Parts: sequence; structure tokens; C-alpha cells
Amino acid sequence: MTQSLQERLAELDAYLASLDDAERTRQKVKTETDPQKVFDLIQLGDTVGVAIAMQDNNIRPDLTDKNKMTLLHRAAAHDTQLIAAVVMREVSAAPWMRDAFDRLPLDVAREAGHDELGNVLQEITYPELFRDQPETTLSHELIQAYASHSHAFGQPSTALPDLTLDLSIQAIKGQLIRHQHKHQDRER
Repeated sequence: MTQSLQERLAELDAYLASLDDAERTRQKVKTETDPQKVFDLIQLGDTVGVAIAMQDNNIRPDLTDKNKMTLLHRAAAHDTQLIAAVVMREVSAAPWMRDAFDRLPLDVAREAGHDELGNVLQEITYPELFRDQPETTLSHELIQAYASHSHAFGQPSTALPDLTLDLSIQAIKGQLIRHQHKHQDRER
């Protein structure tokens, strides 16, 4: 996380700690009866409301809306970096969950042109690629936490598949024979 974002998170934590019971209850009520309202809070940029919803109402980062978007998808769509940082504090499957349009939160950020947030989401979506880097946007502790949980949450391996093209005569003959067999099976 950038120094500025870390400072804003620290300010948010101090503000949340200073809230009196009446204000905390007022914030808590926003999502108490309907957890889905947290998506409206993200759209409105209500960082305090989202933070309290997660803390007091136990709203998880992998909660999804009708389009299967998680809190992280929505934060990426609206470029609400502070809200994304709040959501990412709790390690979850959210970075690897796909919405109804088969997009990861990282994809949503990139499509919307939110490059800075996209860079942050890239580090938690593919933590193995960044955990040993000397300079990262996120803390090494957070990247390591996501790396430790990534496979348990279903994040695919970041190992690159073998994309070499076998153009040998033998391979091409094998493909032709398989194609002929498929064609013959269809005719039967």
C-alpha cells in the first residue's frame, strides 16, 4: 500500500476507535438488517459504514451481490481504494471469485481504467509472484497471508502453462487421426 493509503487507514482506525456508542450504532444500522446494503455503501464511498459493517455486523469480503460481485469487485469498479484496503485486511477468497461476467476484481479494476488499484489487486490475486519482491505496493505480511491461503481459497497456480506448439509431423498426424475419428463417430 502506498504511504498515503497507509496513513489514511491509520486515520480511519483512529476515527473508528473514537466513535461514541450512538454514532457507532447509527453506522451499524446501515447494514444490520440487510447485508446487501454494504454494496450501496461502497458505491457511495462510505468507508466508515463499510468498515463498521465488516467489524460489527460480520460482513465478509466474499459476500456477493446479484451479479456475484464481491465487496472487492465493487471497490474496484468504483475505484474506492481505501474501501478496498479495508476489505483486503481480512484474508478471504474474494480476490479469486469471479462475478457473473467471469471477471475477477482485478479484471474489473483494469477494465474501468483504475490502474493504481489494479496494481494492488494484482499483488493479492497472484501473491506468489510478489511475495519475494523487494518493493511491493502492499506489505509483505499481507502478501504472505494471501499467498498462504491462496490455494485453499481456490486460487489457481501462477505457474505458466507450457504453451509451446508441437508442429512435428507425428503430432500433426495424431491430430488428423483424432479429427477423422471424431468425424466418423458423428456420422454413425
